[in-house]
Amino acid sequence: MAIFHENEKNDRKAVYDAAEKWKSNCLLDNRSLIWEGESIWTDSNIDRFRTIFIERPDESGNSFDDKLKKQ
Repeated sequence: MAIFHENEKNDRKAVYDAAEKWKSNCLLDNRSLIWEGESIWTDSNIDRFRTIFIERPDESGNSFDDKLKKQ
């Protein structure tokens, strides 16, 4: 387990604020952080993600970026 020592008072506030926004918007309200007002966590989007990334993994020796672009 990692141990973090605070260098300055509230130096982790930005990280905690971002995590709270992600939790609130994405997990609780089913919205996107990137596309304001859009609901991206739909069954069809999850199914598409599963099909593209889980069911058809790219096992080539290409870089992560190349694989991601291809998928």
